[in-house]
Formats: sequence, structure tokens, C-alpha cells
Amino acid sequence: MSKGSVSDVDRFPMSIITYHSNHSSISNFFSLQRKEKIVFYSDGMLELEGNRSEIIDKSSFNIINIHDAQSIIFRSARYKNRLAYNILQASAFISVFSMLINVDYFFYFIFGDYKPSNLMLLCFLSPIIFLFSDFKRDLFAEPGAIIIKQDENNEKVIQGDLPDAGLHLFSFIFFLITGIIFSIVSIDSVEFNPLFEDFIATIIGFLILSVFGAILFHIIFPTKEINGIDKNDITSNITHLYFAMMSVKQNNNLNFLLQDEDISKELDEIRESLRQYQDFMQSVVSAEQIFNASNPSMGVLAIGISTEAIMKQACERIGINFKPSAILTLDPLIKQYNREAGIDSRIKSYLEIIKQMRNRAAHDFNINWQEFKTTLDQFCEVVKWYYSVFEESE
Repeated sequence: MSKGSVSDVDRFPMSIITYHSNHSSISNFFSLQRKEKIVFYSDGMLELEGNRSEIIDKSSFNIINIHDAQSIIFRSARYKNRLAYNILQASAFISVFSMLINVDYFFYFIFGDYKPSNLMLLCFLSPIIFLFSDFKRDLFAEPGAIIIKQDENNEKVIQGDLPDAGLHLFSFIFFLITGIIFSIVSIDSVEFNPLFEDFIATIIGFLILSVFGAILFHIIFPTKEINGIDKNDITSNITHLYFAMMSVKQNNNLNFLLQDEDISKELDEIRESLRQYQDFMQSVVSAEQIFNASNPSMGVLAIGISTEAIMKQACERIGINFKPSAILTLDPLIKQYNREAGIDSRIKSYLEIIKQMRNRAAHDFNINWQEFKTTLDQFCEVVKWYYSVFEESE
């Protein structure tokens, strides 16, 4: 790994959220515009996720550095009329589910001679409730939001989900399945002009295969990493994003928090012990990113990324080649190396501690000083192990 790669881990993604400018699932599903994902980094920068290139200025992706914000206000998702909203959500779910299990009757009602009862007729009309819920449920509730104020006349608002977003998502999935089943039954049962029937069947078949193909593609070839961190390890909700912002904004530097002289002395001793591995450390990651983290949780995140870089280099040194789509996070790296060359049980336990603490730091931001120091001690042992196995023998 070249020294030029050090810059790739100068900062770490702490939270990621899909920006909601429209809460209609139907509009978003059929929209031609790509969903915008907003990523918050450890240096305080809030940015749009996107591929960087030489023809697009990097600053074009920047939204704001929260260190420049006067205030950050969190507003949780709330009801304007709780009873009306909950009744609408429940009714929408029941309506699409009942339509799904009666889709064949609906087909014969449209194209055949089926005469439904009044209750069944209400069932056929019930998807109107879902459509109203999808487009207008924000009449009864407000989405969660983070309001970032730069000054009195300038603020940025990041919207989250409306309440009970999971229930509405299930309703939307049932709505789509109902539409697909109805289309398939229609093509199979109605006698069209053969050429027209083949044309319609081809279009619907292509759409269905495209949807399943896209899902399969994302499963097999997922875009898993942002600056070296598996996306699955980055929590995606507006509450987590807010606490990540406040964690960074309220803590300017780890050393500022360490008022205790004994603690500062311990840190200096650890930093000094790593200096003998300076050449190796610089080829993997700058140790200063660990010691200059904004708080203990950020320090543990830096340790986690640095350990991943070390284990990846260790795997490459023993001849392990990774596929382009491989998820190179700490857990599979440890398993790969252990399977090929074996890891001393003591070092393996240190790696497991680092992995667990890194996951907690990424999700909860509740690492204290003593836990940070313990994790840092384990990291030093991993550095010494790598150096003794690969560097001393050269």
C-alpha cells in the first residue's frame, strides 16, 4: 500500500441518510431522479455521496461543515393528528392486503361477468385509501428533521421519515405485488391481437426482470464502502445523524478533553511507543488520526479503520487476492488470514476487541476514555505483531 493512500482514511463516515424531499413511495419509485444520499464525516463535513472525478469540483458535493453552524436543532417525527394518522396508516395496509388476496376477483369484475357484493365492491375501491395515504399522509404528521442554522437568515433542513414509515413501506410493497399479479393475470387471460399481446407481455416481462435484476445486482455487487467503512456498519437514520453531528461539534479535540495529567502522560507514552514503527505506520495510516480524534468514540473509529488497513496488508503479504466486489471489513479479513496462515489466539482476541469496540463507537458514540485507551493498547499489540511477522524478517 502506498503512502498516497493515507489520505483515504483521514476521515471516517459516521452516518448516512437518504434525503427525503418527497414522502410519496409511488412518486419516488417511478421518479427518474437518483435518490440523494447524505454522508456525515468525522471532520464535520456534511456531503452528498457521489463519485469524485477530475471534471467535477469536490466542493460541489459539500453541503456544510457543522463547525461553521451556529446551532443544530433536532425535531423528531411528530403527529398533527395522531388518531387520524394511525387510522389512515392501518386502513391503507388493510386495503392493499385485502386487494392482494382478492386480485383474481377484481380481474373477473373488470374483464368478466363477476358481480361483487357490496363488501367486495368496497374492497375493490379500497386502494384509493392507500393512494391518499401515500400522497397526503403528511397532512396528519410531520417528518423528523435536523435544522442547521448558519445565521439568522440561512438554514439547511434535512428531512427524515414520517412516523411509522415501516408500515407504509409494507403497504407499498403489497401494492406493487398486487399490480404485478394483476398484469400477469390480464396478459394470460384476455384475448388480444397476438402481436399486441406479445408486445404488452414483452414490456411487462422486461419491467419485472429489470426490477429483480436490479435487486440481484445490488445483492451480488453491492456498493459497500464509503472511505473504507462497510455501509452496513454505518447507521442510517436521522436520530443517529443528529447525535453524530453533536458528538463532533461539541468536542473539538480529544486532548482538550483530557484534563487529567496522568491520562495525557499515558497517551504520550503510547504515542512514543509507536514511533519505532513510524515507517510502517505511515505506509498504512497516520497514527496522528488516532491521537487527534475529536472524542474517544472517534478515536476508536480511527483505530478500527487502521486495523482493517493492517489486516488487509497482512492478507496481501501472504498471497491472498481479493475480488473487486469483496467486502474488506475487519471480520472477513481476520477470518481469511486465520484460515490461510493462522493467528495467535492472543492477537485474535485483541482483533475481536477492536472489532466490537469499533462497532459500538460507530452506532452508539458512547466510548469513554478508559475504553478508548484499552482499545488503543490492543491496537499497539496488533502493530507489534504485524511488524514482528512481516517487517523484522526483511
